[in-house]
This record gives sequence, structure tokens and C-alpha cells, in this order.
Amino acid sequence: MMPEPDDTPRASPYADGATELWNAGWRGVLPTKRPGTKWPIPEGYTGYEGVYPSYADLMAWTEDKPASNIALRMPKNIIGIDVDAYDKKQGAVTFARALELWGPLPDTWISTSRNDGVSGIRFFTIPEGTALRTIIELDGTKDIEIVQYFHRYAIVAPSVHPLTSSTYRWVMPDGTDAPETVVPEPHELPTLPDRWLTALEAPIVDTLQPVDVQAALRDMPGGQMDLRVTDRLGHALADLQAGAGSRHDTTNQHVLALLRLAEQECAGVPAALQTLREAFAFVVIQDGSRHSIDDARNEFDRMVTGTRGHALIAATPTISLEVLAGLAPTPKDTTCSTSTAGTALDAAGAAPHDPTTAPVAPNPTPGGSTPGSTSTTPPTAASSGAAASPADTRNSAHPDPTPDAPTPTATDGASSSTANTSATGAPTAGVSAECPVTPAAGTNTATASASPSAQSPTAAAAATTNAPSTGTYTTSAEAGSAPAAPSTDGDDAAWKADCDWFWTTRPSLAAVKTWAAARMCSPWSVLGVIMCRALTTIPPWITLPPIIGGRGSLNFFVALVGNSGGGKGTSESCAADALPCDCYIAPEGSGEGLAHLFIRRVGKNPDDIERVRNGAMLSIAEVDTLASIGGRTGSTIMPKLRNAFSGEEIGFSYADASKRLLVGKHNYRLTVSLGVQPERAGALLSDAGGGTPQRFLWLPTNDPDISRVRPTEPPPLKIPEGGTVWGSYARSIAVPAVVEDTVLDAHVRRSQGHGDALDGHALFVREKAAVALALLDGRTDVNDNDWTLTGILMDMSDRTRASVSTTLSQAEVEAARAMGRLDGMRRAESDDAAGSERVQRIGRRIVANLEKYGPETPGYAYRRIASRDRDYVEEAMQIQVAAGVVVLEAGVLRLPNQSLPPTE
Repeated sequence: MMPEPDDTPRASPYADGATELWNAGWRGVLPTKRPGTKWPIPEGYTGYEGVYPSYADLMAWTEDKPASNIALRMPKNIIGIDVDAYDKKQGAVTFARALELWGPLPDTWISTSRNDGVSGIRFFTIPEGTALRTIIELDGTKDIEIVQYFHRYAIVAPSVHPLTSSTYRWVMPDGTDAPETVVPEPHELPTLPDRWLTALEAPIVDTLQPVDVQAALRDMPGGQMDLRVTDRLGHALADLQAGAGSRHDTTNQHVLALLRLAEQECAGVPAALQTLREAFAFVVIQDGSRHSIDDARNEFDRMVTGTRGHALIAATPTISLEVLAGLAPTPKDTTCSTSTAGTALDAAGAAPHDPTTAPVAPNPTPGGSTPGSTSTTPPTAASSGAAASPADTRNSAHPDPTPDAPTPTATDGASSSTANTSATGAPTAGVSAECPVTPAAGTNTATASASPSAQSPTAAAAATTNAPSTGTYTTSAEAGSAPAAPSTDGDDAAWKADCDWFWTTRPSLAAVKTWAAARMCSPWSVLGVIMCRALTTIPPWITLPPIIGGRGSLNFFVALVGNSGGGKGTSESCAADALPCDCYIAPEGSGEGLAHLFIRRVGKNPDDIERVRNGAMLSIAEVDTLASIGGRTGSTIMPKLRNAFSGEEIGFSYADASKRLLVGKHNYRLTVSLGVQPERAGALLSDAGGGTPQRFLWLPTNDPDISRVRPTEPPPLKIPEGGTVWGSYARSIAVPAVVEDTVLDAHVRRSQGHGDALDGHALFVREKAAVALALLDGRTDVNDNDWTLTGILMDMSDRTRASVSTTLSQAEVEAARAMGRLDGMRRAESDDAAGSERVQRIGRRIVANLEKYGPETPGYAYRRIASRDRDYVEEAMQIQVAAGVVVLEAGVLRLPNQSLPPTE
């Protein structure tokens, strides 16, 4: 009876197993560069031009890399059919369909780390010189890959799987596990049946002429992405999100498809490649399959600059994309020049890009790990632009870019293997964030950050450089490695660049942007509602940590600013489809009614109270509704909303116990989506003294980049939710040190009499927003990148609220003029146009000075105005005070949202 195999991970897999494989007749016995990984491997030993190692190489690696895994490169007459049938992968279905179509396979040796009976690599011989497609895709299912001498390699026993820590083993043709010292001999492997060979064989391209890759990239039509390019990019990003199959090969397919579209004069391919590069880099860093952003960037660069892929495109103008995909694998490990392609791509550059046409990247799945920084700047071309030299393809287990193949035949594609270079062996946590997305006008490439915490979520993919406004595609070599989040200071162009950067930082945000573009909504307002929906799913006993005072509630308020019918309703509808989750939507009501959203009385006794739900989102269509409720005699909506923001009691302690209905502190989750028309926002802004407007995140419902050309909707977002995620006990969400430091420093300043006492509300809003972004990214704790991103969100909020104040001020001044309520305004109307304009201009200057310098006496305000205009200062002050734009209190001028300075 055969002994059971020992599944204890080996301390020295390469040293223990390499010699046995060599002695059995295998020559491509390579080590991974690091223990417990699937890649990279030593350069120059894979790809079409890769050499096979010598026995001396093997001995040296045995001594230098004993703990590395074994990467077995195929001989030219052997292939491996790699079936992935675990988690959500479809390999079992695809394999069964292939057997049905092409007949049974002979029993053979299998390399696997799985125990499902299907997953693993099955080895067969083929006629030498035969090239097969690199994946099998049938009836829409895939997850089977063909490992060949030029494409990938197999991780074999006694290697250790990097994610599951399971030991790889050999399964013999009779279905039993081989003893540790027994390995297959190449000559004894069965032959792949003819029907399979015919079905999998790739078309033969007899000769490939040298191609000037630099010129091909330079000549790509730039500008805004057309519909075909947008659609291809959308599919590429969705495939990255789905995580089915090999990230490298999936992306390879789409890169080659995009290059083919460029050859066919489709506009916007450079922008699409830039976007895809960022998404790819982010995903492979997050899922742990790549160890540095430079590796990920260079890997994508080689997809774009692979000379074989460009040569095939030039040589086969009529061949279908799916067939082309199987012919042009790109070397994943190849070391190639990154300077020339960048220049070519820059020359091709994309014109200012319409965000509505830029599909979005994937969003993370629940439980995703904290993202690393991923920056991505586009590819590079072969430095000479001529045919590839051996060095161009030597280092890769991955072939050139290839498009998807929707035909019921074998095609090149995206299948992750239990034993291939880019596979992780288990499904990734999903793209989290940091990367992907829509390259917008003024944005160029994302620069990488070596430290995930140093940058925004996609610091690597996110750290965009302010390159030319054409939004061109730059290489790593050109961009350099020093990343930095965009500045939020400066002119409108800098702010636009910051906003573009925000949406390119992570797949979840990219997905929001694409959903908004597909539904013709503002991405900011859609994001605001999605954040409300996401936070509503968090149980009320989960809070922010008690940095100052007690625990902080995650109750969250958003003000969606726009004209009536300008987008709040459509934003909420879009958000509901983009993030389907357990979120009860409640209509507006009075403060007394808030408690009834969560509990109700079911009997006459005081204790006959039943909980209805833990969380609700209050949707208030118009700020007028809130104003009318707040204006009712005895209404408590404003103070109750302020209480709710902090998780305080929102019930009422009536003397009559039969009327008493108390919900309890931190015992409910409430989010609010409020529609605000700027001209009617007075009711909300007038409560600035109580801090109500500061408790809202203000976001616009208008989008200057909206277009009737709409991208395809990406898959819905997913977030961690449910009892198994959060548990049933009270706890605080972890936040990084930068959050705690910011909150503490601000509190010290306020306590010392500096700054506005209401600023603390803004920081509280920012903390909650950071949790929402983390949740969309598939995490339940906040990281530095979340905090960086919320800086952009808060800037947008400040700008939006300021624009509302300006609009409201203008509306009130116009009303005052029309009614003739003020002598000063009447005088201004009767004066000549120049005098009227001067008064208005001085009034704006007074407001601007108060914003800049803070509250001050009328005398100081007077002296800040140029002497030539001082005759009009008093009139301008009267108008601003009468309109409520400026408050005169205790002899001090201030804005409604400012407090009087402390007295000595």
C-alpha cells in the first residue's frame, strides 16, 4: 500500500526537488527569485528566445536559492493543460465541455496543490514546433490555460503555494499521489489526441517582418476614446475586477485588442492604455502577486511594446482578435527599454478626455486587503523599434498582449493557474483601490509610490503627474519613481488635476465614475449617495475610536447641490444600482419622527417597544422641505439632526411614560441625503451658528464633463456587510496615526483659541468619509490612502458650499434690489452703471477679505479697501449686511459661518 504523502511544507523546495527533475530528463528547472512565490524567475530563461539552464546553473541555484519554489519550463514538445476549478473559477465546467467536444484525454501526470480532483496541470506531448493557443474558452467559460515552452511555466512539487501554504504534489496517471522521490519522465507522457491538437492549434504565421514599435505607438490616434475603445476598456477593467484567470493574460488580451483598434484608426487608445495600465498595476500589487510597483509597471510596458504582438498585427490585418490573441504572448519577465515607447506614446497622446467615456475599473470585493500604492504610467517600446532581439523576449513566462476570445474554441486568454507565473493560486480580494482609472484632462500618468501608506489609494496608480493637458501616456522611465499626490492648492487647472487624480486612484472610485457617466449623473453626487448607502449597512455599535471624548458615530450627512430637477433623484437611483445593499430609504419627516425609523411601540406598557431596524437613510428631496419642517412651531428637526450626526439620543423623554420613545446613544445608524438648491439654501446655512451646515458633506450634482456618449455600466460594487463582517459587539474602527494626529492637533489649536470651533465638525465628517471609502474598497478599517482621498473630498465640499453661499448672496442682493428695501440699494440702482458695479465689486472684496483674514471691525475692513474706492465702502457694507452675506455683531463684521474672536 502506497504511503500517504507528507503535506508539511518543505524548507528547501528547490534544493530538495530540482536534481530529481533534472535526472528524470527535465531541463527547464528554474527557481523563483524568492521563497514561497510563483515569480519572478531568473531572467533570460523563458519566452520564445529564452535559453534552457545548464546543470551548472542548477547546482548554483541549489546552493544560492534552496528555499525557492520550482518553476518548470516546458520542453518544446510538451504542454500543460492547466485547469483552475476552485473558488469562483470555471475551469471544471470548461474542461467538461472540452471533453464533450473533443473526446477523452489519456491518463497522465498532474501537478497540483489542490484537493478538488480537477484543478491542476495535465502534461502531454505534442509535435515539436506546434504552437497552441494559450487558453481554452468555451461557451463563455474559461479558466483553462495551455502552458507551453514560450508561455508560462509550472510550479511543481515540492514547492509551497504562496497563498494557501499547501505543498504541490505529483499525481500519477492512476490517480494516486506519487511518493516524494518519484517524478514523471518527459518521454513517458502521453500524446495529446489529434482532436484536441486540431482544436487548440494556433494559425501559423510564416514570417514576421520587423516592426518599428516606436513609430506604431507614436502614430496611435490620440484624442477622446471612441465607442469601440471605450467598450474594450470597459471589458478589460471588468475582467480585472472579476479576477477570473491570470491577471497578466487577461490584460494581455485587451492590450493587443486596443493596439489592433489603434491600427484601425480608432481614437483614444493611448488614454485607454494609460487607464488599463493603472488598473492592472493596482490589482496585481493588491492581490500580492507582484512585489513592487516597478515590476507591475514594467510588466504592462512589455505587453504594449512586445515586438511580436506589433509584428503580428502588421502581418495579419484580417485575422480575428481572438485568434491574434493566441499568437502573441508577451514576456512577463522580459527586461526591455522603457524610454522609447514613452516618447512615442506621448506623441500619440490622448486629447482631453471625456470622463463619461472612460470606463471604470473594478471595485474591491469584501475583505480585500489594504491596498498598496500603485502608480501606473504607461508602457515603453522596444528601444530600436525593430524586430525583437533575443533579449526582448527572453525573460518571460508570459506572451504578448491579446484580446478576448468569445468563440467556442480555444483562445488565448486569462486563466490563472495553480502553477503559473502570475497566478496567485486563489482568488484575489478584488481590486481595491488604489488604482485604476479614467485619465482625465490635464492628467497624465500616475507615478508610483514605494510605500502604500505614503500615497493615496492608488498612490501608485493614483499619484498622477501634472503632465501635458493632452493626457498622454508616459512610461516609468520618463515619469521617474518619486510619486506625490497632486497638490490641492493653486489655480483651476491644478484643482482639475486633483479631481482627475481622485477618480484614478482605485477601482471602486473608477467604477463610481463610470456608473455616473453611464447614467449621465455627476460622479460626486453619486459617490455621496453611495457613501450614505454603504455606511447605513454598518451596525450602530461600530464606531470611530474615542480620540477626543467618547466614541464617534458613523452617522453621515450629504448635501447634493444643484438646481431643482438637477440630479439628486437620478444620483440616488444610479447609486442604488451601483451599490445594491441592505439600505432602507426613509422620506423626510419631523424630528419627532426620527426615532420611529428605528423603534416602535407595540403595547400599552412603557416597555412594550420593538426594534424595527438598525439603520436607515433619510432622503430629503429639497432643502425647502427641511426648512418648512424646521420652521414649524415646536419642530425639532435641526437640533435632532445635529444630535443624530453624533449618535446622540434622538427620542423624547416625555413625562408621560406612555409617550416616551428612546432609541439610545449609538443605537441607530442614520444617513441623510439632502437636495439643496443654492438659491434656497438659506435655511440650512442660517443654522451655521449651530454647526448644521458643517456636519454635511457638500457635493455638486452638475458635471461639466457630462456627455451623451456613455460608457458601458460596470459590474455593481460590493462591500463588506452583515453580521459575520462586523460582529455583534461594540468596537471601534481602526484609523491610521495620521488621522489621530490631525484630530489632536486641530483640537489643541481650537482649545488655545485659534481656528473655528466648528472646524471639528468638518474633521468628523472627513473621518466618516474615510470609513466609507475604505468600505467601498473592500476593507473595514481605514488606511492612510483613505485619509488622503478624503482631503480631495473635503476640498470639493468646501468649494461647493462656498459656491452655494455666493449664489445665495447674489440672489438675496437681487431680491433686495427688486423690492427696494434698502436705501443703499436704491441709490445704487439710481446711480450710473459704473457706480453700481463698483459697489458690488467692493462688497465682494469685503467678503473675500473676511474669508481670508477672519472677523474684523468695520474700520479694519475699510482700511483694506483701496483708497480710490473708500467712498463706496459704507454702502457696500450695508448691502452685504442687509442681504445676510455679512453679519455685524458686537461691532465686528464676520461671515455667517464664522465665530466672534474671543475677548480678553
